[in-house]
Amino acid sequence: MNAQPPPPPPPPAGAPGRPPQPLRPPPPYIPGSQLKPSHAWYWVAGAVGVICAGFSVVLFIGFFSSLVDDLTGPLTELRAPGEVSVQLEEGADRTIYRKVRESGTPVSPSAPDPDCAVTGPDGGSVEVGDTFEWTLKRSGDRYEALQDFSAAEAGTYRVACRLSDAARQVPLAIGESIAFWDLIKKGGGALALFFGGLIIAGTIAIVTAVMRDNHKKRLQREALERSGQAPKAPPAPQAPQPPPPPA
Repeated sequence: MNAQPPPPPPPPAGAPGRPPQPLRPPPPYIPGSQLKPSHAWYWVAGAVGVICAGFSVVLFIGFFSSLVDDLTGPLTELRAPGEVSVQLEEGADRTIYRKVRESGTPVSPSAPDPDCAVTGPDGGSVEVGDTFEWTLKRSGDRYEALQDFSAAEAGTYRVACRLSDAARQVPLAIGESIAFWDLIKKGGGALALFFGGLIIAGTIAIVTAVMRDNHKKRLQREALERSGQAPKAPPAPQAPQPPPPPA
């Protein structure tokens, strides 16, 4: 008995007799000069970023320069009990410091803090308030902030400090006040300007890119429609016809 040949392979998947889909023509070339918005907006985004970054650098320089000036400004020495006169400009802020270490050695560690009073150029009393508890370092010396005051007008101010124990002495100094809130505002403003400029510049660039891409696709679609090469929607599938009734 002769062996039967193997059956032919099944036809490939897909609808039988359906013609292959024509190749879609490539999208027409659209010059960048025809796209809107103009590419000049990219330059605007870059300019915004550079300007904001430049101003933030200026603010940072001013921030650190002010901090260095406050930390390295001159100190007027005095001892309590005692007094000293200082010449101040209008609006100047000064802090009364207590020296706690001299060349690394503690100074009067058991003595109480002095009580200080300030007299203005007109002889009136100047308000003296508490300040931040922070330490000023100068070489091997250390000073702790005690009180601060402000000069309402230019002139000579007299600072007199006394101790409850008149037999003892405590070294003091009058120096620049560290305006912490002003420093925080300047530093925060510089950071906000820097990152805000980056966000604004990035937003302008992204919006410009998206709008230009959408405009390019629309122009390409219109060009294909004018040339008659726009892809047509496939015909809707037809419902199968019922078989004819038996005779």
